[in-house]
Parts: sequence; C-alpha cells; structure tokens
Amino acid sequence: MIAKQAQSPNITIRTEMKKRHRLVLKDAWNRVLKVELRDPPAVSSNYVKFARSLARSQTMLNSFGRLEPDCGGTALAELAKAGRIFLASVLRRPKQEYEEFLTFLQVACPGWVDGRPDVPLLHIVSGKAEYFPWELLPLFDVRWNERVDDFVGLQDACRIFPAFSAIVERRFPDSEEADPCLYTTPEGRLPLRFCWNADLEGARAELGHLRTRPITLEGPYPCHGAKTAPSFVDQLTDPRLALSGGRLRHADEVLHISCHAIADIEAEPKRLEYHLADDEGKCVVIDLDDVVGEFFSSWDRAKVQGVLSLPLVFLNACGTGLMDPVSAMSLLEPFRINQNRGVIATLGNLPDRVAAKYSKAFYNVLLGPGSVTVGEALHAAKWRLLEELGNPIGMLYSLHGSSRLQVAPTNTNGEKMP
Repeated sequence: MIAKQAQSPNITIRTEMKKRHRLVLKDAWNRVLKVELRDPPAVSSNYVKFARSLARSQTMLNSFGRLEPDCGGTALAELAKAGRIFLASVLRRPKQEYEEFLTFLQVACPGWVDGRPDVPLLHIVSGKAEYFPWELLPLFDVRWNERVDDFVGLQDACRIFPAFSAIVERRFPDSEEADPCLYTTPEGRLPLRFCWNADLEGARAELGHLRTRPITLEGPYPCHGAKTAPSFVDQLTDPRLALSGGRLRHADEVLHISCHAIADIEAEPKRLEYHLADDEGKCVVIDLDDVVGEFFSSWDRAKVQGVLSLPLVFLNACGTGLMDPVSAMSLLEPFRINQNRGVIATLGNLPDRVAAKYSKAFYNVLLGPGSVTVGEALHAAKWRLLEELGNPIGMLYSLHGSSRLQVAPTNTNGEKMP
C-alpha cells in the first residue's frame, strides 16, 4: 500500500536575507518560528563541509548488491553526525534555539514516525544561494547515534531524516503555479522524452524498463544515425518537437535524462555539463551555459508553435568528484529558467545502476493502480530501494516543484480530464 501525503504542507519554510539571515517556519496552524542563521558566507562554507561528509557516507552505500544493516547504519550515523555539526555551525545561537527549532518540526509533523495518518509534507521556498539540506539532516532525533543490528533498526534510523519520514518539495521564490497534471494520451500512455548516455549500464536498463510501461516514448536521444535531430535546447523548450523534426501528436509530459554530469563551479572556466552518448559511443556534451545562452532564440521558435506547460524533468545523473549542494543546484538552473513544471534530481553522485533501480521503482508506482502523486511515488521508491537492497541511498533524491503532480487521463476527444 502506497503511503499518502498530507493534503497541505505541515510546515512551510522560507529563508530571509533582509536585515537578518534567518529561517522562517510556519506550521499548518499558522504558528511561526524564526531562527537566526549565521551570515551567508559562513553558511555556504558549511555546505561544502557537509558535502564532504555526505560523500564519505555515500561511499559506504555505493553498492548494487544488498547491504548488511550495520553497513547502512554506519553510513547513516556518519550522516547524522555531519548534520549535527552543520546545524551547530549555521544556527546563530544553537545552544539557545536548537530545542525550540527541533520541537517545532516534530510537533508540526506528527506522522514522521510511521507516516500515519499522512506522510508529512515540508514545503521549502528558497533559491540556490539559500540552500539548506533539509532532507539529509537528523531533524526528528538529532541525538541519535545507535548501533544498527537488523533491518528494523535500519528503518528506525532512516526515519530521523526527512528524506524518509516526510515528503519534501522545494520551490524557487520566482516560480509560478503549474498545471498539476501529467496527461496521458487517449490510449492511457504517458508521453515521455528520453535522453541518455548509452555508455551507462543504468541508462540502458532504464530505457528497457520504460519500453515495458504504459509510455509513449520519444527517443532515445542521441541516437546513432539520427544526424538531423533537433538540438537539446530546442527539445527542452518545445515538448512537441519530434526527433525527426516534425510535430508530435502529444507534448512531452516528462523529460527523463539519464546521463553523466559534471558540476565544478570552482574551475576556471566553470564546468556545468551533461554528457550524453549514442549507442555507438559518440559523445554529445551539453554545456549548460550554452543552453541558457540559446534560450532566447529557442523560446522564439517554440512560441510560434503555441507551447504552453513544460514537462516534469527527471535528471537521473551520475557524476564524479565532490558534488556539494550548490553545485548540484547549478545543474538544475536551465530548468528553472525555462520554467519546467518541476525537477527530480539527486543531492549527490549515485552509481548509475542504483539510480536506474530507483527510477524503475518510481515509474512503477506513478503508473501503477490508484491515484498517486509524484511526491508519493518518490517517497515509495526510497522505501522500496531500502527494502530490496537494504540501502538508504534513495534519500539523495529531491523534488523541486509540486509534489501533488499526478497522472491524469485525456479522453478520446483529446480533452484533458484533471
């Protein structure tokens, strides 16, 4: 049975950077708590320290086989320690405020222990410069530091992190409300565009799985022999643009990208790239600055075609090196500027086969029986990966957009039925 999310946010969290740098938390009863943070540069430097600790924890989880509970527990203990250090370092008055801060979260999210009656919903409004790793902090038991001996103990350890005990949706301050539905074709198939790096075993597994689901697939891109295919940016701005150059009958509702990513904002010049490849191994490097620079002309071409809502993006990217949260957010910048309906992405680097396992679970739930939201499907996929592999690495997936997006039918007359 799929756990259902709360109908409205248990907590809405904003970051203010006016007179004071602080978090502003408001619960479902409109009670407000303001927590002061240290100056933005100090918070940013602690992001990087946290990312290094996250990378060490992740190394313990980078296995495709089943993990022993004590291995997963050790990784979570390291992450919890890093989270405590992060909180103590970024709160302006941690000794005076931590108790009220954590109690406020726990009281506002009574279902964090077991998801009943509903999985708590955290609604985060912040920009890239104000990033706070909510999913990965031990907010529901900051003192936890216990040995994990069995799977039940591993489940309990996972629940102290919002990634497992809540559904977290992020929104940029300048984003607009989007259509809450992902519409199928009249035949009940979800239109999805697939971009890949065929050198990755995980990407090949994802493509094979998507072909078995009720999906109308456009792709893969790039594909050997398709020399006249439109550019990546034109596919991004126009979801009815076919790889043949013609027009699709139904616009993409999902853009799935399974690739290798590079995010090095310290390099000169900085490197923000997606590396795609066709089935013959020919690489296509997507420089994200180039994508943003081409938007104006690409938007003009898309406007002529009357493009309205833009698809949900699932960026299932593996990478190399340290991926701090700000670098990870930089990989999403083109989709924010393009005003896509939402982005599913990771807060760090995942092995491509594990990433494929997670996306399979997500689509199985989203396209399965019953009415399931994107937030519920992401939440269920984390728990399924934990149950199948004993691995909590699914906690690295985050949602930037509305968690209430869900699949809806189109009738035989082409009328969308939310």
